[in-house]
Amino acid sequence: MSKWAIWVLVLTISLVPLTAGAQTAITQLSEMRVDLWPDLDQPSVLVLISADLPAGVAYPATVRFTLPVRPSAVAYMTSDGQMLNAPFQTLSEGSTYLIEVETTEPRVRVEYYFDYNRTGNAVDFTYQWLGGIAADRLVVMFREPSMSTAVNPDARFVDVGILPDGQRYHQWEIGTVGADETIAAAFSYVGPPASSSDAGTTVHVQEEQSSYLPVILAGAGGLLLGAGLGWALRHQRRSLVRVPQRAQEATAAYCHQCGARQKKGDAFCRQCGTRLR
Repeated sequence: MSKWAIWVLVLTISLVPLTAGAQTAITQLSEMRVDLWPDLDQPSVLVLISADLPAGVAYPATVRFTLPVRPSAVAYMTSDGQMLNAPFQTLSEGSTYLIEVETTEPRVRVEYYFDYNRTGNAVDFTYQWLGGIAADRLVVMFREPSMSTAVNPDARFVDVGILPDGQRYHQWEIGTVGADETIAAAFSYVGPPASSSDAGTTVHVQEEQSSYLPVILAGAGGLLLGAGLGWALRHQRRSLVRVPQRAQEATAAYCHQCGARQKKGDAFCRQCGTRLR
């Protein structure tokens, strides 16, 4: 073999790891939907970001999001509808957090919670989209909390009625947004009674629980009715709840939502997509 051929072979071999590890950096999404779900399973606002990557992307790809807090769950959706934990890293933090998500699928899901203000039963909060990535279409959906009254979403939101989960939704069709564009929207409502220690303070996210549930059950009257309400609340959620991978069970389990049998290492139900406990 000639010296020239040997050099070509060495160069080719040395470039293989670089090519295999190359990732496509996404700077513009085809579509992004932001769901705002206050008072779902915590006294706070759950934000669910569903991002669709543009067609023709070479995978693996990375997407960066600017968030006000650390994410509670990051995943991508497979072609058969499964949601799997997605690798991500925090690139910077401070007043905002820049995270980079790695995906091998065209849809990415990011979730986080943020605090609202509560005085008595009156709740108000402002949602802020901090930009950081462009999108051909951005839609924000606001889900009315269960058993809330005097709901007052931002005037730019249109009432789209009751959706299949049984809750009323409001939608703001924003359309195209640039990477440097930010938005803000204010909301208020009267929620169920909270414990007296919460009155007049900002409610902070702690553990996954509903502080208002015991009051609701007592006010409803009767253990049978209370049990029915509790069952309905527990089965409303279809979002992710992040659990460290090291805490996953080593043996096969069953989905707590639909009962389908799961395989070892599954993070999300293969049947209904619910985050496994």
